[in-house]
Amino acid sequence: MRTFAFSLGAVLLAWAMLPVGWIDAIRDPQTIKVIDGDSLELNGRRIRLYGIDAPELTQWCEDERRQPYRCGLEAKRGLYDLVAEQRLTCVTVKQDQYGRDLSICKTRSGFDIAGAQVLNGYAVAYGRYTNQYRDEQAKAKEARRGIWRGPFEIPEQFRHKKTSPTV
Repeated sequence: MRTFAFSLGAVLLAWAMLPVGWIDAIRDPQTIKVIDGDSLELNGRRIRLYGIDAPELTQWCEDERRQPYRCGLEAKRGLYDLVAEQRLTCVTVKQDQYGRDLSICKTRSGFDIAGAQVLNGYAVAYGRYTNQYRDEQAKAKEARRGIWRGPFEIPEQFRHKKTSPTV
């Protein structure tokens, strides 16, 4: 009887030590809604992918011929294509100022969603917070994928200009 009590205690302790957000990510069925190129909703919980920054939905970029295109919508479609029909596990690193979980999300096979967004050229590595996706960004830039096809404004700078008061 004593062995059972110890085993149950060990299981409860292990369960309590799971990373924040992991329990929600294993619910069944899983509901994923893509918000934009770096944000999604998983089982009703708002998640921003940690370590990347995608163009805003209203943001335009230029392609290799300097023709404008809606890179923010393209980034959203890219994220949708990555997560469609997938089961995700998201581990929350911390929360941002808007109450969203900043999370690293992977498919069941271990495929990193944020890394893929950067590698496909749908987001930049958010180097101010982590160096995690710098290699993926260098590869996307070299291959001229996604936003790297032509001129674009860094999403953080675009947001800053958009919210700055006009003088």
